[in-house]
Amino acid sequence: MKNKCLPIVGFLIILVTLFSMAFAKLETSALFSDGMVLQQKKPIKVWGWADQGTSVKVEFAKNVAESNVDNHGKWMVELPAQTASKDSQIMTITSGDEKLVISDVLVGEVWLASGQSNMEWTLRYLSNKTRSPQYQSIAEFMKQEATMNSDPLLRQIAVPKVTSFDEGLENFKGKWVDSKPINNPQFSGAAYFFAKELRRELDLPVGIILSAWGGTRVEPWIPSTYFTETDEKQYYLNTHKSIQQQLEVYQKRLAEANESEEQVKIKEPRVKDTPAALYNGMINPLVSYGIKGVIWYQGESNAGVHSNYQKYAEYFGKLVKSWREAFNQGDFPFYYCQLAGYSHREKEEWLSVCNQQRQGVTEISNTGMAVLNDIGQEKDIHPRNKIDAGKRLALWALAKDYGRSDLVYSGPLYKSYEIKEHQVIISFDNTGSGLQVAKKHLLEEAKAVDEPLYGFELCGEDGVWHPSSAEISDSNQVTVSNDIVVQPKHVRYGWKTYSDNFNLYNKEGLPTSLFTTK
Repeated sequence: MKNKCLPIVGFLIILVTLFSMAFAKLETSALFSDGMVLQQKKPIKVWGWADQGTSVKVEFAKNVAESNVDNHGKWMVELPAQTASKDSQIMTITSGDEKLVISDVLVGEVWLASGQSNMEWTLRYLSNKTRSPQYQSIAEFMKQEATMNSDPLLRQIAVPKVTSFDEGLENFKGKWVDSKPINNPQFSGAAYFFAKELRRELDLPVGIILSAWGGTRVEPWIPSTYFTETDEKQYYLNTHKSIQQQLEVYQKRLAEANESEEQVKIKEPRVKDTPAALYNGMINPLVSYGIKGVIWYQGESNAGVHSNYQKYAEYFGKLVKSWREAFNQGDFPFYYCQLAGYSHREKEEWLSVCNQQRQGVTEISNTGMAVLNDIGQEKDIHPRNKIDAGKRLALWALAKDYGRSDLVYSGPLYKSYEIKEHQVIISFDNTGSGLQVAKKHLLEEAKAVDEPLYGFELCGEDGVWHPSSAEISDSNQVTVSNDIVVQPKHVRYGWKTYSDNFNLYNKEGLPTSLFTTK
């Protein structure tokens, strides 16, 4: 009797499926929802899904665009670019008798914020009690910011943490929220202070698309098409094969487990470590949406012994190039944070990633780096001071993208060095109105101090590094010497995973990045 029922059940399932396909509900990407912010001065692409063979009409700001629904049930229209507006507007989408009304639409500046936990960490997390009591005042500041501030023109939509093993997803569950006490705790701290700075300087609506996941390497954020070299392709294929096997075992063990307690003990494979898995799940659904640029805070998970850290710059370059290609909006700005100081990591790997991040500023077009070596916390990989992180990212955007040519947007960056007898003369870019010896305390601005320069080292032919004396010898130069190293060969600065003594700044209060000439 049981076997005879199976064909009937299968027939009913087919009927339901066909009925659903014939009467698909009109819907849009989650990006197109109440409270959204559209990027100004770029064509507005709107997309979604509806019944195959029908047409969809979209109306916004006195403009109308129509599209036929393709064989996969997807539609997309393109509306003319709009100038920024703080006025709340309505977008209507119709298909046959169905109609969607999207309210409270703003036009302004939209930035994609991505990376790992230091971008993901929200004002709620940053408000929690700190491991190190000396930073508790920053946590209290975060709590006050979250509970007291409101700005209806500062908004965020968060992409859920989702992986996709083999194909790019097209949609996600999420909604736009504006800045107010009930919503602020869910805002990314770094992105919030970046956006707050833009709001203050531009007086335009600012929207943040948050797509970040803690503990992730750079490789999963890169599409599979960029793992093309022989060794990379093999790495990609081997990783996918391994994860597939692990998933099969995991699903089998889960099905065999009788009690919920047993199921909890079964560890799920880390699909988020798989190349392309996060691009597929968390970036692909966004690629047609108009954005101004990207802010990025990541690298900690690549700074480990088994994390292929030597290739970080190569993979990061692939990420920037692939995202620009996918969004098809030109070489949009890509601003990122250099890792902050943290002592509990392998020295070589951590410093290598930091140095590769520094080199990326000059090697990848239209990028900029916020130096954070003065806001790190010795025992916490998640420094609470996301205020300066956001502000320093915003300096790049304001200067490079919003016409604020008067701003000094970067701390000093190593340019070149010259050996003169027993001395090494180092030249820097981005020195602003000159170099200075300064110290920064918590959220205060860096202040000039009467102290010797710290953090410079020299080595000779033997390759042994020695802490060395250094002094500012010109507005953009530092002279380094050491009586022990009579024939210096190389120089470096800031070559520690953590120190609160690095003190070379420009007079605008921005710190110097670590570097090495070896």
